[in-house]
Amino acid sequence: MKDIGMLYVISPDMAYSSKVVYPLNHLNMIQDYCDKMKLGYKFNKSDYHEAPVTLAIDGNMIVKTVEDLGNVIFYLPKYISDEQAMWFYDNKDKFKNFNIVSAYIIDSKKEEYSTIDGIDNIRNYINKGNVLWSKYRIGHRR
Repeated sequence: MKDIGMLYVISPDMAYSSKVVYPLNHLNMIQDYCDKMKLGYKFNKSDYHEAPVTLAIDGNMIVKTVEDLGNVIFYLPKYISDEQAMWFYDNKDKFKNFNIVSAYIIDSKKEEYSTIDGIDNIRNYINKGNVLWSKYRIGHRR
């Protein structure tokens, strides 16, 4: 069995990781996560991109690595919790040696997204998203 990469799902309050081993793929591991957490999603084989987008709309930060290609792809929600930001800072050095580091920025209300490239741009977005999280939490306590 060949290691393909890793899947990380970082919810606003916890982190989950799973090694992706052939013949499985990232979508299989996302479905496994959804089943374990009883989220009610049933993704099809064609939902390879839509599945992490869906979880990001729900507020999760998704990170997929593909080791042999040297790729890491982030799916980032609009609001980045303190836990998610801390996870990024605790793990960002392991992503610096990847050839391609990119992210989809997911709007929390729509299935629309933009993209950014590079670990520094991702870090900047995470910092801004964490500030938004703080403002969002304060605004919803009243």
